[in-house]
Amino acid sequence: MPVLDETDTLILEHHYESVTLKEKTTGKVLFEDELYGEPGCGLIDKNHRWAIIAGESLILWTPDRTECIDHAEIKWVHAIRVKTPEIVEFLVDPWSAVAAVWQINLSTFELTKIRDFDAYKTREYVDEVVW
Repeated sequence: MPVLDETDTLILEHHYESVTLKEKTTGKVLFEDELYGEPGCGLIDKNHRWAIIAGESLILWTPDRTECIDHAEIKWVHAIRVKTPEIVEFLVDPWSAVAAVWQINLSTFELTKIRDFDAYKTREYVDEVVW
């Protein structure tokens, strides 16, 4: 299975539209779900407090809660990055009409739009986007 992210103890994998977060040593599944379309990216917190899977929607996992965010302006996330230990930023499809940089607070699951992102709307597709 393709790996979206991994740490020393956890691995986040997907197989087509299925995604799994599990412990490496035991194989214990911590989270498993289905998506529409393949996930574009994923990230596991280095302290294992959360994981985020992004694609057509966002899925957030913590040991206490799992949340699927299906928001009209947050479709086809292209990239994600850690801003602070509690804040993750993500880039929505840079070639779409709703291209933007958003952030989510992983303690509260609060979404905030940071800015529109128009730099790639007229360009051809590339894997690496500078944002």
